[in-house]
Amino acid sequence: MKISGLLQQPSTRRLLFFCFGGGVVSLGVLYVLWCPAQCWRIRQLLASRDLDQAAVMARSLTQAQPQCAECQYLDAKAARRIGDYRHATQALERATGLHWDAADVARERVLAIVQTGQVTAYESELNGIFASDLDRAETEEVYEALANGHLAAFNGPELQRCLDYWLEWNPQATQPRLMRAQFSQRLAKYSEAAKQFEEIVRDHPACRAARLGWGECLLQLNQASAAETQLRTCLEQQRDSQTAVLLAKSLIQTSQSPAAGALLTEFQATPNPEARAVVLEELGRWNLDQGQADEAVKHLEEAVKLAPETASAWHALSSAYSLQGHPEKAKNALETSQASQKRLQRFAEVIVDLNVNPRSLPLRVEAAQILFQQGLDHDAVAWLNTVLSQDIDHRQANEILADYYTKQGQLDLAERHRQLAGNSEATAP
Repeated sequence: MKISGLLQQPSTRRLLFFCFGGGVVSLGVLYVLWCPAQCWRIRQLLASRDLDQAAVMARSLTQAQPQCAECQYLDAKAARRIGDYRHATQALERATGLHWDAADVARERVLAIVQTGQVTAYESELNGIFASDLDRAETEEVYEALANGHLAAFNGPELQRCLDYWLEWNPQATQPRLMRAQFSQRLAKYSEAAKQFEEIVRDHPACRAARLGWGECLLQLNQASAAETQLRTCLEQQRDSQTAVLLAKSLIQTSQSPAAGALLTEFQATPNPEARAVVLEELGRWNLDQGQADEAVKHLEEAVKLAPETASAWHALSSAYSLQGHPEKAKNALETSQASQKRLQRFAEVIVDLNVNPRSLPLRVEAAQILFQQGLDHDAVAWLNTVLSQDIDHRQANEILADYYTKQGQLDLAERHRQLAGNSEATAP
C-alpha cells in the first residue's frame, strides 16, 4: 500500500459513524459505572452521618435502579438509621429477593430491632455481630444502633456504658460525645450539657449539632448574648426553623425585638406541622410583646391546633384572649395550660426517676399514660413497647395497648394484646 493511501483523510460518513459509535460506547460505560459510583457516594454519606441526604439519595437510586441489590440494601440501611423502620423493612426484603449478602441482611434486621429499644432480647445476636469481621464504618453503625436502642428504652446507665465502650474503641469519635451531651440536656442538666457541647465544638468547630445544643443550653441558663453568638453561626450554616426560633429568643432577650420578629415571620410557613407550631407560638408571643392582640390570637390558635399538648402556647393564648377582652376564653385556655403543665412536670419527674431506676415498669407505664393524655399517642405506644420488651405478658401495658388499637380499628393487634394480658392473669399466683 502506498504511503499516500495511509495518510488519506477518512470520509465524512466514516467520521460520523466513528463519532456516533464512540459516543454510544462512552454512554454505555458511563451507565455501567454510574450506579456503583452512586452507591459509593451513599456509603460516604452514611459514614459521615449525613443521614438525611443519604436516605434521599438512596431512595432516588432504587427508583432508577430497582433491580440493583446493593441499591436496595443501602436504601434499607439509610432508612433504618433515620428511624424509618417500615421503609427499611421493605427495602431489605427487596435486597433479599435480589440475593444480597445474607449476613449483611441478617445484621440489618438485628440492628433495626435493637435500635427500637429491644436490646436485652438480642444480646447474643449483638455479641455475634461484634465478633464478626466488621470494617470500621460497620462497627460505628453497630455502636450507634446499640446506643440509640438504650436511648429508645430510656436506659440511662446502659446508654452511658455503651458510650464509654464506643469511645474506648474510638477515642476520636464525635457521635458518642454528642449523644452524651444530648442525654444530659434531655435530663435538664443544662450546665453539664453546655460544657459537654462546648468541648465538642472546641475540638470540632464544624459540628453544627453540638453548636446548636450549646446555644440552646446557654439560653436555658439565661446567657442570651453567648447563645446568640453560637446560634447565628448555626443559622449561617443552615437556615432552618429550629435555629431561627432559638436565635429569635436570644434576640428578644438582648433587646433586638424587630430582628426577632422578622426572623420568625420568615419561617412562619414552615411545611413541617410540628416545627410550624413552634414558630407560630414564638411569633404569637412576640405579637403579645408588641401589644398586637389580634395577630397574637391568630398565630397562637393555629399553634395549639397543630400541637394541642403545648402548655406554654395555651398560656400565651390565655394572655392574648385577656388582651382582646375575652375573659371566658382566657380562663379556659389557662386551665388547659395548667393541666398540661402539671402532666409535663410529672413526666419530667418520671424521666429523672427512670434514669436512676431504668427497669421500673410502673414508671414506664405512667410515662405512657401521661403521653396519651397529652395526645402524643405514637410516643406513648413506644414507651409501652419498652415495657413489653422486658415483660411481654405485662397485663396493664397490654390492656392499654388493646384499648388503643381497638380505637384505631386495628382489631388484630388489639386481640393480640388482650391475649397477652390474659397470659399474665393466667400465670399470676
